[in-house]
Amino acid sequence: MSTTNRTVIMYAHECTPYHSAGATVGAQRPAQLAKWLPKFGWNLIVLCCDIKSRNTLDPRGDWEKEIENQVLDVLSKWNKKSSLIINLPSLMYDGFWDKVWQSLVVNQPNGTVRPVPGKINVLKRKIASLMKLLFGDYSQPFQPVGTLAAKTIAKNHQIEVQIGEYGPDAGVFIAKQINKELRIPWLADFRDPWIQVFNQKLRPLARLICRKHIKTASHIVNVTPYWAEMDAVDYHKSSTCITNGFDPEEYKDLNRANFDGTLSMWFGGSLRAEHRIELLLKAIKLLYQDSDVDTDILFRYRGANWEELRNTAQTFDVHQYCDVQDYVARDEALELMGQSNILISPTLVKTEDVYWKNGVYPGKIFEYMGLGKYVVNIPGDNGQLDELIERTKIGHTFSSEIELKDFLKHATQNPDTLKLNNKQEIQQYTRESVARDMATILDNIVEQQSS
Repeated sequence: MSTTNRTVIMYAHECTPYHSAGATVGAQRPAQLAKWLPKFGWNLIVLCCDIKSRNTLDPRGDWEKEIENQVLDVLSKWNKKSSLIINLPSLMYDGFWDKVWQSLVVNQPNGTVRPVPGKINVLKRKIASLMKLLFGDYSQPFQPVGTLAAKTIAKNHQIEVQIGEYGPDAGVFIAKQINKELRIPWLADFRDPWIQVFNQKLRPLARLICRKHIKTASHIVNVTPYWAEMDAVDYHKSSTCITNGFDPEEYKDLNRANFDGTLSMWFGGSLRAEHRIELLLKAIKLLYQDSDVDTDILFRYRGANWEELRNTAQTFDVHQYCDVQDYVARDEALELMGQSNILISPTLVKTEDVYWKNGVYPGKIFEYMGLGKYVVNIPGDNGQLDELIERTKIGHTFSSEIELKDFLKHATQNPDTLKLNNKQEIQQYTRESVARDMATILDNIVEQQSS
């Protein structure tokens, strides 16, 4: 290995600590790659969009000079011996159709958008969204900023490879543009399947358009095995699964829960109808109806869907056993996880959708590995997540409330049931291992370019 690391640049709309609340787990990936890639011969420069300054630059103003000065100032202070994260603003809008689309949504504090109500507005938004297939999604205002920043860096420092992250898709568009202008090779790093966000009827058209966007990429990476297989089919390119992971150093100082007469459980993040969280609530109700159980139960939830979950808990008459609140900062969430005996993994399955029918590896499942807590997976996907949980011995899948109730009852009477012994099984999912796998692909791209 060379004594001097090579440099790879990554365009990630979300990167901790500059991320939106709704992207807390996904935003760890670029930051963790920045931490670990130098060990394997690569320094990573991450260009991300700061949640505090999104959609703030007037595209009619002299924003280019502002971005150039910011980037040059950061580069002047960089020791070139480690990675670098540069947090940037974005434009108010980028082009006509993005301006139209932006006028039809309201930005939310958690980084998502809320449609402006009204039938006419719905029609306008659908038309604008269709046109934006060609230009980018809600992250499009970051494209000009990220592209200028990348060109400024390339003038002052040699960049060997680019990583364009999706989603959202600004990273892909920036990498494609830099490849066109500067001939720097790139790979696409997908956290989700790009095409699955589109309506079923639009997918054939979306597939052709997305395939064109990806045409110049040297390789594709996806975080879930089945999705990597789908990417190879959709884009006619080589594709590799490099999962998310966990950093043991993040969890070493957390307070750890001991069984003290209360069985505590945790889930944090977004909830959808497909998650079937009511299976857990029904199991809690059955547990309290069992006369042989005298242990207290506490289920903690922190996330955007706290109001809906609180109402559901009241419907099942278990609200008194639930601590349900809005999003909290990541550090506080980790502390609450550390204080829990069981971590809940509600499986997201959409059997009618080809991209979801085999399940998915949610990013938080790897955080669960790092915490070393017993994972209750409900109701299971009969696919890759169930297999991962069983293979790594981090927990078990429960498909019915009766089965789960019986397990929880057993756990209250035999707390040792929740102890894990699986360090060897989870080793391949550390962030260090993930970075090593990414470095191998980067090495291969450079080798292919030189041959």
